Amino acid sequence: MFFLLTLISALIFRPLEAQSQSNTSICPKITAIDKVTGCFKAVRFAADHDERYLSEICCKAVRSIFPDCLLLVLPSKAVNTEVIKGICGKKFPGTDLGLAPSIL
Repeated sequence: MFFLLTLISALIFRPLEAQSQSNTSICPKITAIDKVTGCFKAVRFAADHDERYLSEICCKAVRSIFPDCLLLVLPSKAVNTEVIKGICGKKFPGTDLGLAPSIL
């Protein structure tokens, strides 16, 4: 009985590892995405599982964003940039999605 009580107490009062190790923060102003016409709107749609508007140049702009930050696509919705980068990688497999200097 004492063991069970100790186990339950340890699970309740132990901080979650995901919360204690998470360094994800809101992305700073995204100028690369703003420079590509329609890119921010395409990213918003991709966050809602509609990736048809993502272009290869937009994906290059997305790749230039800081790694692992939250992009505010709506006032009440943020998406991790790694998710959008993964969608771009699936949509354009085998292409070099390195950032083109003209986007910066």
